[in-house]
Amino acid sequence: MLSRFAMSALAVAALLLCLASSGRVSAAELDEVIYLDTIHGRIVIRTYPEYAPRHVERITELVKAGFYDGIVWHRVMEGFVAQAGDPLGKGYGGTGITIDAEFNNRSHHTGTVNMARANDPNSADSQFSIMYVHNGFLDHRYTVWGQVLGGFDAVNKLKKAKPHSPGGQVEDPDVIVKMRLPAEVEQTCVDTDPKCEYWARPGETGYGGRHSIGECQKNPDFMNKACPVSCGQCQVLEKANIPCTNLYRQCTDWATPGHTSAEGECVNNAKWMKRNCKLSCDPACQAA
Repeated sequence: MLSRFAMSALAVAALLLCLASSGRVSAAELDEVIYLDTIHGRIVIRTYPEYAPRHVERITELVKAGFYDGIVWHRVMEGFVAQAGDPLGKGYGGTGITIDAEFNNRSHHTGTVNMARANDPNSADSQFSIMYVHNGFLDHRYTVWGQVLGGFDAVNKLKKAKPHSPGGQVEDPDVIVKMRLPAEVEQTCVDTDPKCEYWARPGETGYGGRHSIGECQKNPDFMNKACPVSCGQCQVLEKANIPCTNLYRQCTDWATPGHTSAEGECVNNAKWMKRNCKLSCDPACQAA
């Protein structure tokens, strides 16, 4: 008769085989990872271009341009979600460039990242949410585009809304220090084990179980060496290398002299426009 330990080992092996067959055990690739830095630490997000290609493409564009740097976590509700991405910090702002829904079969597990939206299914813009728990009732209603790997303890430490706060709004909220793509500067940083993503994940889809924050925090000495991509150890750009793009739908109008001001906003608000409407304001971009 098998010992209890042997039976447990067989159960774990069977679980790993099941996860591997469903594509859920893998070593996170650099070009599928976003690092989100907060004052509480780094959050690692593994993107799902295979499930939500348009959403991942747009998020990547915004991250490359430094759009999220300094934006607040305006809605953080204990036991539900942490939401950010509104340049106004109120919950109703965005870029004016919307993304059509890409509802998929990824469930809203602990650490899942989805795109927030208004009532229109095709109204997702720049706001996203991270799940604190399994919120299955959101499945097929919001587009899942990513999953937190390492750093879920930083998500837990975000300043929460007070009880009965309207819409879960946070007073004096925490900010996103920066969001970066390690693939922009790294070529040699790799996870060394195909189970790294599984080990790193928090909650019910990870190694540690429903209430785990993930092995990056529980076993950092081993994980930071074996799984540097999943645990947020790869290098990133300190300042965003802003591409020639317009992040807002109104950029062309704002840049046009006489539309909102006599000289145009490229002159009146040069710093902000160069960051968010570079295509319309930078002569080098226009000449390219």
